Amino acid sequence: MPVLDQPADEAAGCVGSRRRGIRPVCDHISVLDFDAAAIAQRPRAISSTRALALSHPFEVDRRPLIEQAEALREETEQLKEALERRPVIDVARGVLMASWSCSQEDAWQILLRVSQHTNTKLHDVADAVVATTRQRPMPAEWQEQLAAAVAAWRADETRNH
Repeated sequence: MPVLDQPADEAAGCVGSRRRGIRPVCDHISVLDFDAAAIAQRPRAISSTRALALSHPFEVDRRPLIEQAEALREETEQLKEALERRPVIDVARGVLMASWSCSQEDAWQILLRVSQHTNTKLHDVADAVVATTRQRPMPAEWQEQLAAAVAAWRADETRNH
């Protein structure tokens, strides 16, 4: 079994860190899992597999990288879906703007209010608004919430003017 003649942090290339009073943090040492029995028998001894790990300091646990890649993949999928759904939302805003002579922001707020009050995804509400232009009825609860949102917008408009 190889024996280190120096502390592990110095062996790993963190020379001088003890002298400066800084506790060394070496990624390639932290991945080593020294067992307590081996340390108790020979405090400065490590097994040949641990020595091999010291000689290849860049071999680290890749799970965090895999988790990061998965998170990025999920975010990419969400952004793709948002890009696909955005045109329907914009058309629905245009329908509301044409129907009620409101601004883009007002149409957005109306859609958002209906979505929130019906606990429905915004793109589903937008689909329903666009479908009304093809003579398809909107669900009754959504119609009620749309009417309430438009009434609230009108009341706000009259107060501001």
